[in-house]
Amino acid sequence: MEMYDLFDRYLTSITPSESELSRARRHRDTVASRIDLDGFVETVNSGSYIKKTALRPLEDIDLFVGFDVRDYEHDSHRVVSRIHRLLLGKFSSTLVHI
Repeated sequence: MEMYDLFDRYLTSITPSESELSRARRHRDTVASRIDLDGFVETVNSGSYIKKTALRPLEDIDLFVGFDVRDYEHDSHRVVSRIHRLLLGKFSSTLVHI
């Protein structure tokens, strides 16, 4: 077996399959759809998944959440606490990192 074939086999073994990517998309969409806080504006995809550099196992999603600054301009740490509690409540069996 040539080096090219070995590398191709290795790359295939670490690249998420289409079904794994589809599962990640569904999870991302589910998380985004459950963000219902005052001042919520948008979600922005980020991380290796969106850059197409994800490796197996595909275990997380990176999602930026945008809020209207007027709702939190005097107490910005409050939005972080609120979104953390919200996600913990809606995904109780999932490890949530903020």
